[in-house]
Amino acid sequence: MRSRSRHVLHALLTAGALSLGSAEALAQPQPEDPKRTEEARSRFQRGVELYRDGDYRAAIIEFRRAYELVPNWRIQYNLAQACAEVQDYPCTLRALSAYLADGGGEVPADRRAAVDAELKRVTGRIARVTVKVNQPGAEVFADETSLGKSPLEAAALVSAGRRKLSATLPSGRTVAKIVEVAGGDEVTVALDFEALAPVSAPSPVSPDKSAAPAPSSTPFYIGLIATGVLAAGTATTGLLSLSAKSDLDSELDQIPGSEDAIASARSKTETLGLVTDVLGVATIVAAGVTLYLALSRPSKSVALTVGPRATGFVGRF
Repeated sequence: MRSRSRHVLHALLTAGALSLGSAEALAQPQPEDPKRTEEARSRFQRGVELYRDGDYRAAIIEFRRAYELVPNWRIQYNLAQACAEVQDYPCTLRALSAYLADGGGEVPADRRAAVDAELKRVTGRIARVTVKVNQPGAEVFADETSLGKSPLEAAALVSAGRRKLSATLPSGRTVAKIVEVAGGDEVTVALDFEALAPVSAPSPVSPDKSAAPAPSSTPFYIGLIATGVLAAGTATTGLLSLSAKSDLDSELDQIPGSEDAIASARSKTETLGLVTDVLGVATIVAAGVTLYLALSRPSKSVALTVGPRATGFVGRF
């Protein structure tokens, strides 16, 4: 069940949404650009519709686009509500803070008091995480939200729970960690690219065949078996990850939803997704090493086959 303060915020922000439908509410003090104002109004109304349909993440995008076009402080109310529905408490905190700061004296006293109470509740569900990356220029993420490029200047605000912190270099190389944080925690997470040991390729076969012994077939068959096992594991965890994502979407669509059920479903989805990624990379590496071993064996015909249902090797061994 949702908390009483969540119900208060819902009622308050829905009232705010209904009050923003007019051109006057989306107007700016400075001279207007009619096209920008019309697009902002259209995006705002679309955001309200998406919110009512339960598509909160799409509503967040539309509210943000509307605010970029016409930065009216009242829109922050609606953005905060959509963020709260997906348990993105840092987003809720930023939007409500901007609403009070930009609205200033125009915010009624009773509404300001209600928002202050909600801010206090939301703050208790946020942790501060300092992410240290040993490579500059890597894009840092908390779950799917970009925090900027390393080195980060300040600690990141994240919702309490099980979070995936990752960093990706321009080359595509990625390192990630799963951490559990509680409300009010202040933790430091190190993402170290050097900790990922490179896979060493086997030594090349000596060109002097008369002096060198014939290479053993054992490593090749071990690699072939390992590739098959890893590929099967990747497919299995991939299917489980899709099923977990479907369960998460179902939980998010429940009104009212259970925060514990949503957190559990999200954690399961993220863990299975990470395992699938790791197994996928391991499968590619094993396939590459196996192909190298196959091509290193003299007088053998081998080919790598890739199809819609299977990946493997064919040839004469």
